[in-house]
Amino acid sequence: MLSSTRRTSTRRTALTTALLACTVWSLVSCSGPGGVDLGTDWDGAQAFALAEVGGELAVIGVNPKRGTAESLAVVPSQADDEDAVVPQLVHTADGRWIVSVPRTGGKPDRRYEIDKGEHTLTALGDGAALHGLYATRSRLVAVPSASGPLLVSDPEDGSTTRTVVLPDRLPLAAADRHSDTLCVGTDAGTYSVVDVVSGQVRPVPARVGDLEVSDLACTRGRPVLVGGKGADTSVPRIAMTSDDAATVVRIEGGRPEAVAVSGDTVAVALRSRAGIELVELDLGDGSETRRVGTELSGVDSLRRTATGWLLFSRDSVAVVRDQGTTVETIDLPGPLLRG
Repeated sequence: MLSSTRRTSTRRTALTTALLACTVWSLVSCSGPGGVDLGTDWDGAQAFALAEVGGELAVIGVNPKRGTAESLAVVPSQADDEDAVVPQLVHTADGRWIVSVPRTGGKPDRRYEIDKGEHTLTALGDGAALHGLYATRSRLVAVPSASGPLLVSDPEDGSTTRTVVLPDRLPLAAADRHSDTLCVGTDAGTYSVVDVVSGQVRPVPARVGDLEVSDLACTRGRPVLVGGKGADTSVPRIAMTSDDAATVVRIEGGRPEAVAVSGDTVAVALRSRAGIELVELDLGDGSETRRVGTELSGVDSLRRTATGWLLFSRDSVAVVRDQGTTVETIDLPGPLLRG
């Protein structure tokens, strides 16, 4: 989902690149820039997040096998950093993690790659000032504002390969990392699939009826639209329908917090009177295959790893492993900015 969420923070002081991380030989945590305690579990991290730790923008590594989340690096700060806008974080199809840090005055964002091998951040230069950043199979798609346009680039060298203009504002967008498509929803309640290589925009005649769509995912060149209706209940009902145009997930008695697709599974984090639950649906027949309760008070994002699903909230991350219904909640070292 596109977001312009604002944050408040202590102004980050200027740091030198040499202070980004502890030495690779360190076996225990050490003190990094701004006094942030840096861990060393780079190899065990299956996912990364961005959080504010001690007034600094820190890269958090999550190891769901060990049940840990620790600061691994501090993003270098500059005098023109825009602390009022949340930074971007994307995971590319080839396994790279890219951080985009906003700057004041609409200046281009600063971009870094999280280098697991070297245990540090690598500067990638500047990119467009962003409202959203997405990764498809072979492209990065930058959205400078909610009204577009889409700036499509090659992640290898950062060069812009195509600009795609859309007719309306984009409150919703999601990328398919297994194809070069971006699924988008507009303020007008219309939906499209964008081929980011050719620039072709294909309208999607989604049959949503009176459903208020609040989030979407993108898979196999088709959008998965999810929304809730009716008053919250203790046992919300979920129904999924599919046609040639789109998949629609309807929640009766609850509200979706996040949605993601992995293989043949649609995962929805939903809120109801019962709290926050993760519900898995079969993409083929729409049947509910698993429902797991969590201790979270909300979900900011939902991410798939080799161990299972990670549900990020402001202060913690819940690990829902592939087998069973046991959920482990891990405290984050600071408030989440991007998961």
